[in-house]
Amino acid sequence: MQLDLLNDYFRLSFVLLDTGQDAKALAHLQTGLTLAQRTAKVHSEPIFTDFLAGFYWQTGNVLMRSGDYSHALENYRQGVSIRETLLGNANTPVIRTHLAADYAGLARAMSASGDLSDALDYSKKAAEILEQLSSSDPNNATLQEYLGEADDRVASILLKLHQFGPSLGYYNKSLNVFVKLSSADPANSLARDNVGLAEVDIGDALIQQKQIGAAIPHVRYAIANFESIAHKSRYQVIGQASAYDAMGRALFGLAERDLKVSQKSEHLQRSKVWLEKSLNTFRQEPSLNSVDPLGGDITQQSVRQELRQCEESLARLQSR
Repeated sequence: MQLDLLNDYFRLSFVLLDTGQDAKALAHLQTGLTLAQRTAKVHSEPIFTDFLAGFYWQTGNVLMRSGDYSHALENYRQGVSIRETLLGNANTPVIRTHLAADYAGLARAMSASGDLSDALDYSKKAAEILEQLSSSDPNNATLQEYLGEADDRVASILLKLHQFGPSLGYYNKSLNVFVKLSSADPANSLARDNVGLAEVDIGDALIQQKQIGAAIPHVRYAIANFESIAHKSRYQVIGQASAYDAMGRALFGLAERDLKVSQKSEHLQRSKVWLEKSLNTFRQEPSLNSVDPLGGDITQQSVRQELRQCEESLARLQSR
């Protein structure tokens, strides 16, 4: 019964988080954590210790959403410490998979705090564990999904470090995993969504390298992917908003590169349209007003800043 109750608190936190009820999710996690601490002392079975680490991990996820990176980091470290110790007594695929999630959480918090070097190390640790597990169980779609997400995280940190070549390598590796999963099971909506997000990420990496022509087809694919979804979850909403934002930034990049005033003006006007579409898409989900739940850098605030920059560039061009 205690195990069932732990599971209920844990699952409930995911539902509350997915529906934007972060404060309630955190409250249930605190209740669950207290129970997990008590049961882990009484019961020696690894599953109880694993749940204890899991509550620290999920608490870190909620705190990341609120921008409380320092406390998120503390919770992720707790989870890592517990599971690394547990691994000595219960070296199972499940525990190793969960430890990879702890490393990934730690990497996210470090990256958000500006500690990119350590973030890269931990994100690679997570990817290596999942690579090993996937190789041992190649038909496990869940492990493949986790591996694709892990490669994407490594790529995003490499991009922040301006290691563009390695970053694109990891992004393409991630995309290949999701395309394979989506092709194998067209009903796998998570894989389809991740294909769209990976295409945005590749487009973004190419935009940062000023390879606008190469970036635009990836962004177009992502836009078509998300626009084809009739009833979007909040994660699909931000995927679509991110794709629109990437197209706006690509066109802004073309405007910066073009020398002809008429073409500059056309690119800027089109950029403005896409950035406005991104902002309007964000507004479909009021709970997405400040933080990207996918852990990225695209928010309503960042799009507003890009839109303001685009409008200022247009104004300067018209005044000339």
